[in-house]
Amino acid sequence: MAVTLSEVTKLYVATFNRAPDAAGINYWVASGFSIEQIAQSFFDQTETQTLYPTGTATNSFVTSVYDNLFNRAPDTAGLNYWVQQLESGVVSKQNFILAVVNGALDSDATILENKKSVGLDFVNKGLNDTNLARTVMQNVDASSSSVTSALNQINNYTPPATLETLLGHYTLTSAISSTGTLLNTNTDGTLDIFADGAICMQYTENQSIWSTATNSYIPGKIYADGEITSVDSNFLHLAPYYFNYFHSPAETEYTGSDLENEAFISANFETYSIDRYIKYTLTTDTLKLTTASATYTFEIA
Repeated sequence: MAVTLSEVTKLYVATFNRAPDAAGINYWVASGFSIEQIAQSFFDQTETQTLYPTGTATNSFVTSVYDNLFNRAPDTAGLNYWVQQLESGVVSKQNFILAVVNGALDSDATILENKKSVGLDFVNKGLNDTNLARTVMQNVDASSSSVTSALNQINNYTPPATLETLLGHYTLTSAISSTGTLLNTNTDGTLDIFADGAICMQYTENQSIWSTATNSYIPGKIYADGEITSVDSNFLHLAPYYFNYFHSPAETEYTGSDLENEAFISANFETYSIDRYIKYTLTTDTLKLTTASATYTFEIA
C-alpha cells in the first residue's frame, strides 16, 4: 500500500526533529517503498548518522525520539522497556520509531498532530531549507497558538536567492570602493544577469590595474565574462574567466572596436585569472555584490 505524506511527515519529525523538505518527502512518497522500508532507509542517511553517531547510548536515542515527537522524555518504565527491546535485538530502531509514532495518545497525539500539520504546510509551500524546517518545529506543542506561530514563520519566510531569482536587470545605487570598479554589463552602470547565467565584470575607463610585467599602474578598460555555474551559501560560483590589461604603451586609450579585435587584444594585452566567485546578498528589491576589494549595491529595475 502506498505511503502518505502524513505518515512520512511524522517519520521526519521523529527521526530528524524537523519538518520534511519538499524534495525529500516527495522522493520517498513516490519511491514505492513501504513506511517500514523508508524508516529503515532513513538510518542510511548522513543526517541520521550525524544526529545518532556510532556509540550513541540506547537510552539517549530513545529519549531523543520521545522529545522529537512529544516534547518530553519517556517515563522510566517505558524507557527501560524500549532500551531492553532495542539492545536485545527484538526491535529495530526503525520499528521502535514507528511503534512510538503509532502509539501516541492524549496530549502526545495532539502534539504529534500539530507537528504533522506544520510539516505538511512546509511541504505544500515547496520549501527545502532544512534550517527553517528545524526552526518551525522548535516551539510546536499541544496548543493551537504554537501551530499558528509556526505557520506564520513559514508564510513570512523568504527563500535564499537562487540563479532563477537573480535573473533580471539591476541599477547601481551605490558603490563603496576606493578603486572605482564597477560590476556591470552596460556602460550606464546597470547590471544584467541573463537566463544562460552570463555575468560580465567591467572596470571603468582609466581604472588602475597592477601590472606585474612593468611593476606600475596601467590605465585602461578591462572586460571579463563569467558564467554562473551555481549559487550556493550566498556565493555566485563562476566558471573560470580572465581579465586582460594593457601592457604597452601605458598612455594609449583603446576604442571599443579594438577591444573586440582578438588579434589586437592578443598583441596588446596580457591575461590573468581573477576571482571565480562573488558574494551576494539579495533582498526583495536589492542585490549587493561583494568582491575582495569593494561592495556594490544594485536595485532591481
